[in-house]
Amino acid sequence: MVGRISVIIPYYNRARFIDDCLASVFAQSWAPDEIIVVDDASDRAERRYLDRFLPRVRIVDQPRNLGVSAARNAGVRAR
Repeated sequence: MVGRISVIIPYYNRARFIDDCLASVFAQSWAPDEIIVVDDASDRAERRYLDRFLPRVRIVDQPRNLGVSAARNAGVRAR
């Protein structure tokens, strides 16, 4: 029996990497039940880039940059 699979991706101004990151997640043998990308207060253009992945991913926006650990924890809380 397999439990629920959640993928949480902290994101801060990394539009140039997110395509490959999400392509890797989408290509897995077992599809995750949810993919949560936590934007850690990126610049506007970098944040808008994430919208192209809706509705396949859920985006959680941090009000200010708190770092990768806080972003990951916010993703866990959003599950």
